[in-house]
Amino acid sequence: MTTDVIAAEWAKLRTLRSTYYLLGAALLALPIGIALAMAITSSWDGASGVDRAHSASADSGAVVQPFLLFLVATLGALVITAEYGTRAIQASLVVVPRRGALLAGKAVVAGGVALVVGMAVAIGLTVAVRAVVGDRPAPINPWSSATQAFASAFATGLLAMVVALIALGLGAVLRSSAGTLVTMGALVFVLPVVTEFLPARWAAGISPLCLPNLPGILAGTTTDTWLSPAGAAAVLVAYPVLALGAGALAIGRRDA
Repeated sequence: MTTDVIAAEWAKLRTLRSTYYLLGAALLALPIGIALAMAITSSWDGASGVDRAHSASADSGAVVQPFLLFLVATLGALVITAEYGTRAIQASLVVVPRRGALLAGKAVVAGGVALVVGMAVAIGLTVAVRAVVGDRPAPINPWSSATQAFASAFATGLLAMVVALIALGLGAVLRSSAGTLVTMGALVFVLPVVTEFLPARWAAGISPLCLPNLPGILAGTTTDTWLSPAGAAAVLVAYPVLALGAGALAIGRRDA
């Protein structure tokens, strides 16, 4: 039954025009990131020694990541909120009366697509940036080794999947695309900024738990924090587990 549910959810997702818009926009982030890395590197080549020492890194992932996360969050939310909006959820529940199985099927499809897209963008951008930067030293070169570079890309791909699953869980609770995306925006974009304005002790405690900061800790590129890579992995797992758990309770206890 679970395999049939997954196949059905995959069929729904790939027949939606919005899916291709979102995936196309996500892949568009790749050439944008490459162009930005080339511009930063070109500026570094023409800079003086003093300016080079204070140059920004050519890793354009910091610019691409928010764009990517917003798109996969939208995808994860629409997997379920679109059905509530059109009342198609009623037909889905008739075909799959086990509501937990329905949510699980949606999670496999949304998470799988987000993971593939996230990995493709993150790894593709990492390969391109490494090619653009070449053997230039830090700070223009953002990574000390290829292992560190691809560990960071892998962690970013995982974050894309996590964000999509959180959005799916919240969508099951809120049943609203707008409400889910506003909540995701607050969680992914607003909260990390707000922590910067908190007292230093509070910021140091909360900031590592913010979603955008977890990939760097997981990959070992962010070390000045109390959270270990294993702890970051645990937090990355906890976010979607809690969101999907809340979604399962909501979809199981309320009428469609």
